[in-house]
Order: sequence, then C-alpha cells, then structure tokens
Amino acid sequence: MIAAFHTHPNPPLPYGGRRHAAPDLFAAALAVDGLSAGYDRRPAVRDISFELPEGCFAALVGPNGAGKSTVLKAAAGLLRPTSGTVRAFGLPPGACHHRTAYLPQRGDIDWRFPVTVERMVMGGRFVHLGWLKWPRRQDRAVVGRTLDRLGLTGVAERPIAELSGGQQQRVLVARAMAQGADLLLLDEPFNNLDAETRADLMTLFAELRAANKTLLVATHDFDRPADHFDFVVRLRDGCHEPEAVPS
Repeated sequence: MIAAFHTHPNPPLPYGGRRHAAPDLFAAALAVDGLSAGYDRRPAVRDISFELPEGCFAALVGPNGAGKSTVLKAAAGLLRPTSGTVRAFGLPPGACHHRTAYLPQRGDIDWRFPVTVERMVMGGRFVHLGWLKWPRRQDRAVVGRTLDRLGLTGVAERPIAELSGGQQQRVLVARAMAQGADLLLLDEPFNNLDAETRADLMTLFAELRAANKTLLVATHDFDRPADHFDFVVRLRDGCHEPEAVPS
C-alpha cells in the first residue's frame, strides 16, 4: 500500500496474494451473520447480522465506539472474526479481493508520507497488478479519469501532505474508485467536511449506486435525510439495534 494504514495486522498483507474465486452471481453483495470481532481478545462487536443486496446504498450508523470500524474491517478482510461469518458476493473476504474496496478514516492515514496525489490514487490499481509490478497504460488511464471526476487533476503532482481536509477525503474516495470495486466500505467519509464537500460526495455516491455499486457508509453523524439510503444498520455499544431494514 502507498500510504500507511493504521489497521489491525490480522491477517497480514490481506491484499497481497493473488487469490481469486468467481463470485456467486445470486449472492448478496455483503452478508454478515452473527459477527463478533475485537482487538487483543476484547470484543468490539457482538453477534452482528445484516445483508445488503447488490446495488444499494447503506448507512452503518452509531456513536463513536459503537463498532462501526470493526464491522468494516472484518468485511474488508483486515480483521478476522472471533465468531460468525462475513461473505462478499458469496465468498469470504479476500477470495475475490479486487471487488471490495475499503476506505479508512482520514485519521488512519499518515498524510506525511512522501507520495503525490496521483501515486496515492494509483494504489487502488495494485490489486490488479500484484506486488512489484509497474502500472500499465490502462491503469494510468483509469487513474486519470478518476482524478478528473473527483476534481483532483490540478493537484495530481502535489504531495498529499499539502492537501486540505476535503481534498484528502476526495483522494481516499478516488483511490477506492480507481480500484473498480463493486463493494465500497467507507469509514466516516463525511467527517469534518464542509457542507459543499459533503453534498459533492453524496452526489458521487448516488452515481456509483446508479452504476450498480454497493456502498456501506459508516457515520456517527446521521444528519443525512433517511431517503438517501436504501438500508440503515444501527450499532450501539458493539450490538446491533435493530435489523437492517429499508429506510
């Protein structure tokens, strides 16, 4: 990975292998069944269950410390469940790794890392390339289109350390989009953004949903109108309340 992600190291190098399996075309985009997971043997979430169909826009809602990030990391294959199962398109996390993109919180990134915006976004293409391979022409074209869509072309050669908070968030979204994933797991993408940037992101997420992408957005500030989301999953103190239901 290009930037330093402060995530739990279990399992190591989750996107480093070349494992791939064909997805189940009839399975849910994300199915979480009885998920319990935590850190250092301390549970952060307990018995979480929900299912998201392909092409939906879902919110994972709860206060800080409710377990939202833990659920997303388990779904991304960055954290191994202590019990229960997680399936993306009918497969365990990592079995079809390029189809799932995880967008961490901005605070989980080392923004002092010496890399440009373009190189940061190019990191989204590494799941297609494998380790120690150079980007191809098609990868550079994908990154160029993504930078343009996110309004980042003008800062493509700028170090990520020089970006504003809104630009940093757009870079993370661009990295996930450049991957071409079908399931996007977004951890607090609206946090500390101004109203205009939030509105821009909501428009972008609606476009992705219209393209049959599945989005699960974690947020503690549920001031988005409920009709923006197809499903809402609510967490409190590591527990699920209530079931995911159409909003």
